[in-house]
Amino acid sequence: MGTSSVDRCAATIRAVWWRGRPAVSGSGTRPCATWRARLDWSPSRRGAQLKVRAAFGQTGALPAITASEALRLTGEQSGFGTGAAVGSVGDPGLRPERVSEVETGIDVGLQENRYSFAATYYYQTTRNSIVEVQSAPSTGFGAFQMPQNVGTIRGQGVETALEATLWTTDRHRVRLNANYAYRYTEVEDLEGQSLSGTFSRNVIQEGLEPYAFTGDVVDGAVRDESSNIQLRENLPVPNVVDQNGYVGDPIPDHVGGFGVSVQLFDHLRFGAQAKFRLGYQVFNWTERFAASVDNRATLSDLEDRFQTLTPGTAEYRRVADRTAELDSRHSSNFVYDADWLKLRTVSVRYDFASHVNHALETPLRTLVQLQTVFWGKQFAIAPSSSLRYLDSTTDQLKLH
Repeated sequence: MGTSSVDRCAATIRAVWWRGRPAVSGSGTRPCATWRARLDWSPSRRGAQLKVRAAFGQTGALPAITASEALRLTGEQSGFGTGAAVGSVGDPGLRPERVSEVETGIDVGLQENRYSFAATYYYQTTRNSIVEVQSAPSTGFGAFQMPQNVGTIRGQGVETALEATLWTTDRHRVRLNANYAYRYTEVEDLEGQSLSGTFSRNVIQEGLEPYAFTGDVVDGAVRDESSNIQLRENLPVPNVVDQNGYVGDPIPDHVGGFGVSVQLFDHLRFGAQAKFRLGYQVFNWTERFAASVDNRATLSDLEDRFQTLTPGTAEYRRVADRTAELDSRHSSNFVYDADWLKLRTVSVRYDFASHVNHALETPLRTLVQLQTVFWGKQFAIAPSSSLRYLDSTTDQLKLH
């Protein structure tokens, strides 16, 4: 049996194949900005389940109420009374943002779902994103930002999930679970523009992932033709190899988790669940500020040690390079890898029901549970994340 459906707000058209005979039913109202189409195929197999999925959908974001008005005036008080003032500048030709996604996947269950596996691949395109662009001074509205349709973002990814019952009897059971997702997104077209976020730490730029970190790329200290370290105020000069280079991505490339559940006899249960995030970076503003006011112990120790070393030695060069890579005048020096693993829950439970409950009015159980045990390169960094970051319900070209 297979099904497919197309949804347009309250409109639904559904086709169902049952034993080779099609049956179509549906009702319709007005179309809207979101629609989906999906096809599932599930051949029957004794002791096994298989489902092949394919889907296509589109959604969008409509412009703000005043975004399509070329000029909106507001009243403003003055000493001569109320006069007209420019409130906002818009684009009458503004079009809705459109996000399209193609998805395909497979679900497999074996031995009455004792083993199950699901995998999904998706490809998503965002077009005509509505972004605020600074008006040219020649227009007379240089102090205003005007919404425009620009940009194309493409993203793709894989999501997988696995569950397995390795051992099961009337009194014992061992189950494993795991999930993993990979995603990649790239800004392909921004009509030559580059959008910057707060303090210009994140940008949306052609050829990079959305919200990427860019800045001065520092590679140790500057050396002259004789390989001598160049100094400024008795400290090594940072060697900037790229003034606007890519230095990191704040969104993880790899997201996943795994766990185990064990039941022994009728009374003892053990469980553990972990999750991880890999392939992303964070900007540590606190460390940069501390370095800028000489309040970072690591940098201060390096600077003091550098003054005592003999020029030309290997240790002198190593300390010089490390000192230059902590220079607070280059913010990219404080973008760090932020991979982490969190052991979310570990629990042990024992039920004394068969031992002492006959003498008690209420059951007696013992539960020992440990939550949020954390390992990571950056202490206390555990951001909340979802499997899919290219979300069709949000504007991908806005920095929040």
